[in-house]
Amino acid sequence: MTIVRGYFDDSADDKRKRFSAVGGLIGGAGQWEEFDKRWAVATYELTEPFHSTDCDSNPPRGGFKAWKKEDCDALMKRLVKIIYFCQLHGYASVIPIQEYHSVFPGSGEYDPYFLALKHMLINMAYIGAMMTERARRHAIIGIKIWHEESPATTAGAFQTYGELKALKKWEDGNYLSGFAVANKKLMALQGADLLAREAFKHADNLGIRPTRRPVKALKNRINFHLWNRECLEYLRSSGGPSNLEVLTMWGHKKVGDAPRMTLLNSDGGFDY
Repeated sequence: MTIVRGYFDDSADDKRKRFSAVGGLIGGAGQWEEFDKRWAVATYELTEPFHSTDCDSNPPRGGFKAWKKEDCDALMKRLVKIIYFCQLHGYASVIPIQEYHSVFPGSGEYDPYFLALKHMLINMAYIGAMMTERARRHAIIGIKIWHEESPATTAGAFQTYGELKALKKWEDGNYLSGFAVANKKLMALQGADLLAREAFKHADNLGIRPTRRPVKALKNRINFHLWNRECLEYLRSSGGPSNLEVLTMWGHKKVGDAPRMTLLNSDGGFDY
């Protein structure tokens, strides 16, 4: 089995009121080895792992508190170029939090996150299945996922992965080959942090501000699924977020009447 590695993180506003995103980057072993080398060089001055929100804030905060804004912007540009150069691909599932709680009253604080997590895992399994099919099964492509650890959600994340893998009728689940957690000392999770935040900001700015430079720069290598109210209401009418059969079959013909999510991606070239 050929293993593709995916590194994912979650991103939301401080009060978890607007959007919850689970996003990250996927690639082969060689791509990640090159990424680690270049990322280590670009961030060697940092005294703590890179955190996109701190670098992107105005004024900079956290580990970047003593930095000038223009230096932070230059670092972000270098890091986005590394992602592009290594030919990594990005994916994120984004949930509108207020819409979610409106459709599912009484739901918990992290329930939107767990729906995004399920959706991400399902899409990674689908990617593994499609890559295997394109290879004409000369190589079976497995996707192994790493996610940033969190005291609030890690136990639930492992449970979510286990429940999906146990779903016998879901053949794509065979292409999920592992789930693990780590902290941001793992440089690949720093890249995932950047991508997850860009997915959150892209949804948060939609129709209000221009598309951010990192999203434009990564051209069409990234795809963000934004859940809309129609999709959330369909999920409610089909048994809710715990109905894994509906979630895993959403894109198949058997549920062809299911509404489609908003697909957000960039069309331009690398002009960052």
